[in-house]
Amino acid sequence: HAPEAQVQGIYAKYGGLSLTALAGALLLTRIFDAFTYPLIGWLPDLTFRRTGSRKAWIVAGTVLTVVGLWFLYRPPPQVSIVYFTMWMAVTYVGWKLTEIPYSAWGMSLSRDYVQRARVQLWRTIAQLGGNLVFFSTPFAAKALGLAPSTALNFQTLGLTAVMIAACVPLMNLYSLARVPEPDAPPAAAAVSKHPGAWRDVLAGMAHNRALLRLLSALVP
Repeated sequence: HAPEAQVQGIYAKYGGLSLTALAGALLLTRIFDAFTYPLIGWLPDLTFRRTGSRKAWIVAGTVLTVVGLWFLYRPPPQVSIVYFTMWMAVTYVGWKLTEIPYSAWGMSLSRDYVQRARVQLWRTIAQLGGNLVFFSTPFAAKALGLAPSTALNFQTLGLTAVMIAACVPLMNLYSLARVPEPDAPPAAAAVSKHPGAWRDVLAGMAHNRALLRLLSALVP
């Protein structure tokens, strides 16, 4: 995710795309996300109830993420806004196919609050490490003679795409192979006749004061 906030500026500066077009593209992808994310949340939960695993969705998301980022970070010389929009949408779907079941998996590895907090702490440290790797890439590329400057540009994105293609599948497969599936929580055995029904979801949200506070801060 480290290049996420930089990619639009790079496409504008080095790809010649207007900021208005890029903003419109991002708006379209966010509207698309609004429909796909709840579905991505529901389907892995359905799979987990039936099979006890969400790992297949993480595999699918990993493949889609690598493909999407490869084309997003390595565009052709004459890039268009359609190209940017399409591969940005693919990338976001791949990210969420991986990250939504991954987050649920991580939060259910233990029923102990302290252990869950420890897992999330190390996950955050890893995310910060990933950011550091990305922003160090142009300096490393220049030091190795792979780039003439330390600018964040398409060359930086291209090198990042190579690192993603090489590292992310291996790291994800290692995680999938080494980390066990969580035990089903007690509530799973007493799930309602219509698990995941929208009215149950909305009712749960309405009675969750902590979530309502969070939404009141995030939505504006």
